[in-house]
Amino acid sequence: MDVSKSGFYHWKKAPVSLRSKQNNYLLMKIIEAYKAGRRNYGSPRVYKELKANNISIRLNKVAKMMRENGLYANTSIKHKRAKIHCCPT
Repeated sequence: MDVSKSGFYHWKKAPVSLRSKQNNYLLMKIIEAYKAGRRNYGSPRVYKELKANNISIRLNKVAKMMRENGLYANTSIKHKRAKIHCCPT
């Protein structure tokens, strides 16, 4: 890494930014909504849950944060009806 020691320690001691705090709060709320939906909710449903709880966020932000943190909607496998083969007569 091409970083000076003083620059690294300055970065390490710097307080957490307001944007980082907000993103951490939003991520926490996204994870809560995701788990409340039994991990079946994708970004549109999580977005609707957050809006219902009066949390101001955009759909694209929800989608990006979910993607970055590995939160994906679990899709169920659709069962196909068994085909009945009749015997040739």
